[in-house]
Amino acid sequence: MPIDPKRITKRRAQRTICRSVSSSGLGLHTGCDVALRFCPAAAGQGIRFRRIDLPGQPEIPASLSSVESTNRCTTIGCDPLNSGEERVQVHTVEHVMAAVKALKIDNLVIELTGPEPPAAGGCARLFVELLSLAGIEESGDPIPVLTLERPVFLSSGQVQLIALPSSEYRVSYTLDYPTCAAIGSQFFSIGISPESFESELAPCRTFALYEELSRIVAEGSIRGGSL
Repeated sequence: MPIDPKRITKRRAQRTICRSVSSSGLGLHTGCDVALRFCPAAAGQGIRFRRIDLPGQPEIPASLSSVESTNRCTTIGCDPLNSGEERVQVHTVEHVMAAVKALKIDNLVIELTGPEPPAAGGCARLFVELLSLAGIEESGDPIPVLTLERPVFLSSGQVQLIALPSSEYRVSYTLDYPTCAAIGSQFFSIGISPESFESELAPCRTFALYEELSRIVAEGSIRGGSL
């Protein structure tokens, strides 16, 4: 749906990184040895994952329309450049995207030599460190800052998501594991900024219960993980 220009009250400059930075490691779910490189991108290009290991180096936009699966991780994909080839995919993009969005980066190319970013300890800290090391600069025409005008609610099974109009970007989360005494029920609320994300959220690691491991392994996941 197009944005009504009359409803845009605030804009900010677009942001990208100053120089390329890279890292490597094993993918959490695929177990593939992969290298990742963050590269500056021109204004208006958006966030794109580029599979440089594939012919033609196809790119997948980091957009909602590219999401193909959210089973244990977020997988994005696009059609191959040539007919008859396998569909182009990148798995487990959530930690990379969390770091990119927390640092308010709008334009970026993320080059990969495989189908998944490095596990990086199962958190976003490495990606925040890399992007901060690269430096961030402003470029291009200002873009609109969108605000929510009314509450939005989504419910699916045991998951409930509510978005409310606010003067700040704040996330409040309730986690409930009634059958696991070590986790139990927890609540956390935080105003999101580059600084708070780096100190409070980026080090938080993904986890699974020990009782779940055999089923997850049987599904072909966490090939790059270990006890």
